[in-house]
Amino acid sequence: MSKDKKRALAILFAFGFLTELLVAQTNLWTYSSQLVRVGCVIGLYLFVIGGITLTFWERPNMVRYLVGVGAFIIIELANAYALHLWSFEGSPVFGQFSPLTNSVLIGLLAGFLPAAAPRVSVIVGEMKRPLVP
Repeated sequence: MSKDKKRALAILFAFGFLTELLVAQTNLWTYSSQLVRVGCVIGLYLFVIGGITLTFWERPNMVRYLVGVGAFIIIELANAYALHLWSFEGSPVFGQFSPLTNSVLIGLLAGFLPAAAPRVSVIVGEMKRPLVP
């Protein structure tokens, strides 16, 4: 596996970790348990988004975006109607929408992650200075 691909996975994991830290403070959504939160960072950000990113690495951004959108709409619908691992009840942003609307909105947003990860990885790799001193 190339350095760019490894870096993309690390960036996705870090993004997932930071997203879940922010969500824990803002209640954008809640989890059925803290173990589910950890599972989402590893399962969704690293395996699902990372898998889409690596599988479609050589494809155009739009292909990665559309596959990401489709995957996350399916994941969100499965959670809303069957799994119930996380919830948007009481959310200041998503709490006012139906499960279908939430699934489409989140899918449209999450689709950008596999589309952008390869380019972000290359940009970070080309930086002359490290991100932190």
